[in-house]
Amino acid sequence: MKKKLHLKKQNNLTGILLLILFCFSGTSKAQQFIGGTLDGNFTNVVTGWTTADSGASASVSGGFWNMSMGLQSNGKYRGDIWYNLAGNSGNYITLNSTNDAYIAIKFKGARPSGALKFEMNRSTGPTTNAWDNTAWNSGSPDGSFTDSNGDKTYYFKLTNDADFAGGNLTYRMLHLIVADNPVTETSYKVDWIATFDSTAAIETYVTATTLGVNDYQVGNDVSIYPNPSNENSFNLDLGNLLSESNVNVKIYNLLGQLVLENNILPTSSTIQINHNLKTGLYLVMVNNKANIKLMVK
Repeated sequence: MKKKLHLKKQNNLTGILLLILFCFSGTSKAQQFIGGTLDGNFTNVVTGWTTADSGASASVSGGFWNMSMGLQSNGKYRGDIWYNLAGNSGNYITLNSTNDAYIAIKFKGARPSGALKFEMNRSTGPTTNAWDNTAWNSGSPDGSFTDSNGDKTYYFKLTNDADFAGGNLTYRMLHLIVADNPVTETSYKVDWIATFDSTAAIETYVTATTLGVNDYQVGNDVSIYPNPSNENSFNLDLGNLLSESNVNVKIYNLLGQLVLENNILPTSSTIQINHNLKTGLYLVMVNNKANIKLMVK
């Protein structure tokens, strides 16, 4: 299981650290989909996504869900997001109470003021259904993460509802309520909607999708590449550390446990670090002198 990253609490690690994000293809890629069947990245016009509020309209472009909110009878604005299969007989969204314990939505830019709620319409038989919403329909998500661009991801813990239990469950509708916005800014963008098994997995995905694909290089001219990488290794460009007789590379997991250490006598400015690490976030220390971010998948 992935662990949350709190750099300020890593007081047992002296020196300046490199942040390494390992996101190998496989389980991490599945987080881009709801229930493994639903594209929540909005890279294409996705059948089933819609809005049903009076005066509201939505479109998919530029990789975002773009919403123009409608005026409510109370003078405030509303623009809900629906995934609706209710009219499609035999089509269901399958969610697993363990693998899909959380649903998260990432806004690009500011989230509208007002309520943010969630509910789902669960299939209880061939022609019957029920709304699951008692735990998530209070107007407040269970938590949020803010990425380095200032964009916020909000999440709901689905297992807070007693009906969301027992393995696989089938749903006809997912409904994110974005309502009671009192301000004149009446549009918003959504980057993605996805399910996860833990809050740590949400944070890992937020970090991965925010880092992008550029190499990162800061102090001491030290850099790591390629970025991203899908191999069990990365290259370390030593920069002016080449002049040192010994290079010590340590990799820690987010519990502060040392999982890999290499002592290297450098003979060239670039060295290869091989690893067998699982998907997750790791802290890497190089002679206490480097601070670099890398995404590996």
